[in-house]
Amino acid sequence: MTQWWAPTVMRISGDKTVRGQLLKTVDGRLICNFSERAILIANHQIYTDWLYLWWIAYTNGMHGRIYIVLKESLKRIPVIGWGIQFSQFILLKRNWEKDKPHLAAHLQSLNKASDPMWLLMFPEGTNLAPSTRDSSRKWAAKKGIPDMRHQLIPRSTGLQFCLQELRKTVDYIYDCTIAYEGVP
Repeated sequence: MTQWWAPTVMRISGDKTVRGQLLKTVDGRLICNFSERAILIANHQIYTDWLYLWWIAYTNGMHGRIYIVLKESLKRIPVIGWGIQFSQFILLKRNWEKDKPHLAAHLQSLNKASDPMWLLMFPEGTNLAPSTRDSSRKWAAKKGIPDMRHQLIPRSTGLQFCLQELRKTVDYIYDCTIAYEGVP
């Protein structure tokens, strides 16, 4: 879809643990051969990150079985928000007290070892921007932990909860680090 208004060159790489799972066809297309049950975590640089990761799911035949965790306010975006509401996205208010039972219900329905499923999460909780970068820096200073230069300090509560809930039915966690030219 982004090729229509912003032609994009994708460079996909992986370490030795994914050797044989990233395949290039004769005509240059990507075919992924990842597990049918996995949790994908990704940094969040710009608003379209999820779209590129959905494309990775497409190359693996999992595009109809990807469940993306997003903030609930995105459902109010005209057209895109309607699609979010009709798709299998898990929408969170970003308030753990309210989100925990909602997330638990979704995870319970995804916790069947025989059902193919990818759960995509952005532990940073929001995209990279000057204001979010500043908030992340202040939080790191308050907690006495090192700050990150090119991403935000991840929010770990929801991720830890998902890992715990799906631990018996998901064996793979893929770290999908995204980078763009010109984005610091």
